[in-house]
Amino acid sequence: MEVAMTNHVQSRLDDTIKKVVEALAYGAEDYVNFYIGDLGHRDFDGMRITFDLRDTYGASSSRDMLERAIRTRMSKDFQDRVKIIA
Repeated sequence: MEVAMTNHVQSRLDDTIKKVVEALAYGAEDYVNFYIGDLGHRDFDGMRITFDLRDTYGASSSRDMLERAIRTRMSKDFQDRVKIIA
């Protein structure tokens, strides 16, 4: 059984991506922890996705490219974890 990403969760995911991109623009550390429990779904409380920003995101990346890369990675990680707990 797969848990669908509701509009509420998708909206929170979008907000989180924007915050991550902003943090990177202002010189965040090499790792960003994303707590999917923050998406407001009780099944995800305490779960975390860690991004190693050195792997994929260079400082020379435009903000749009960075946001696309993070969105792709987050969506994949999110879906993988949903499948694990479903």
